[in-house]
Amino acid sequence: EDAINNADSVVVLSDSAKRLLIEKYSINDSRKIKIIPHGVDFDPVDINILKGIKRANPFTEISFVGRLEKDKGIKETINAFKTLKNKKVKLNIVGDGPLHDELVEENKLNKNIVFYGYLSHEKLKDILMKSHIFCMPSTSENLPLSVIEAMYFAVTPIFTKGESVPNIFVDGIQGFLIDLHLREGRMEINQKDLQNKLEILVENPKLREELSYNAYSYALKNYSNEVMVRSLIDLYKSVISKTV
Repeated sequence: EDAINNADSVVVLSDSAKRLLIEKYSINDSRKIKIIPHGVDFDPVDINILKGIKRANPFTEISFVGRLEKDKGIKETINAFKTLKNKKVKLNIVGDGPLHDELVEENKLNKNIVFYGYLSHEKLKDILMKSHIFCMPSTSENLPLSVIEAMYFAVTPIFTKGESVPNIFVDGIQGFLIDLHLREGRMEINQKDLQNKLEILVENPKLREELSYNAYSYALKNYSNEVMVRSLIDLYKSVISKTV
């Protein structure tokens, strides 16, 4: 607490992290807490190339990238996927974690659900470039970099909205948000809402492509490495100018 109050500035990754810091510590001046998100560690790809790859894909591909554990919403994602009426859809699950073996066993007969485990940077890029929808209804996050990476490749995101997760895009403009609700001491999502929004994106390619373009443009403008470095330099200059 003393270190924070004595610092000239404190950098956090998201608005949820800032809220948590203010709630946990007695901050003398919350204005010193600056939000500077991580930059995306991928080179941008031209939007027309991404559109061409996605349009050429005979399947609508939904991707989940994250640790396979309860709080990430992986079970909710799989359950929502199974309700889709359209059978020309695939679910890519990238990541490892305590639920991996259980989920693989439960879904071994569903050929449209593919578990990739952990992937290298380049292989993850290949998955995202051909994906249309990114779904991660997580109940707790500092900064969901995987969602931002998906937006960077024009993948329309479905994420959550609430006090325990950051605001990273605008609902209905760059993607869809699912409300979080506190129940019996735990945050949870509305499963029906998740299913409905996933269905809307699968069945409306025009809307999906519009949102994906907005997500792509927004990610490049706000979450590139260049933006992160420039923000850090500007903050450093402002702190130095006050101490000289």
